[in-house]
Amino acid sequence: MTGLDDAFQKFERGEKHLVEFDKRIVQKFKKDRIIFEIQAQPYEKPAGDPLIYWNTYTLYAAYVPVFPKEDGILLGEAIQCFRSSLDYLAWALATKHSKRALRQREKRGIQFPMSPNRKQFNQNKGKMLLNVPPEQCAFFEQYQPYRRSANGRVMRCLQILSNTDKHRIIVPTVLFPNSSVGDISCQGGGIAKAIFHLKPGAEIRKGTKILSVIVAGNTAQQTVNVDTKTVVFPMFPKTIIKQSARRDPAAPVEPILKNIRNVCFEILTKSKDYF
Repeated sequence: MTGLDDAFQKFERGEKHLVEFDKRIVQKFKKDRIIFEIQAQPYEKPAGDPLIYWNTYTLYAAYVPVFPKEDGILLGEAIQCFRSSLDYLAWALATKHSKRALRQREKRGIQFPMSPNRKQFNQNKGKMLLNVPPEQCAFFEQYQPYRRSANGRVMRCLQILSNTDKHRIIVPTVLFPNSSVGDISCQGGGIAKAIFHLKPGAEIRKGTKILSVIVAGNTAQQTVNVDTKTVVFPMFPKTIIKQSARRDPAAPVEPILKNIRNVCFEILTKSKDYF
């Protein structure tokens, strides 16, 4: 397996970066939680309503943890290691099957194909997978970003993230997971209406409105409490990865990175048969 040693070493380096990134994310959410606050505003009483006091109580995010750029750099290093491990695989195969010394121009063209469509894959495989047999090229075609499959979606994410990281740091944001904040309790009145401002999978920033409740009662001493014991988790900004709204409008960091790691490992492991 000599030809694959470099590819696996690069992959293992990516795993180490990923483990360190996961630790930093866990530590961030253990010590740095979202802080919610409630603001009260008067609400216009409906005409002829016998109740005296109407108010709106709005729950918003007063503090949201921000991921430092160092975490984004570590994330990028993990992504680039996984991407490079596939390029190392392409290089190992190309040099294995080449019967002469490669020219500099040929060396520069060798890489794992990441094609937007089958036509471009077929056009470029002769350069990117130089001298690689057709059956091995067909194997790599199964993992192209244009494929409408689970592996194809993972490779699209890898391509997007690796290309983005080449130009700027990818910094995760905070995701609100669902449309429920828990129990709402009210004293001194009754809840006439509740308005949830966030869509499932929406990003939360400082000042983001979460929920508003309209309360009507016969006393000015109203109190609204909202159970905000909910779990939040990191996501990729929608400016980087856009998920299909029919599946999940959010792009959570942890499962995407796990899938990228698993698919790259699958490609490398199955390629052992070619050496």
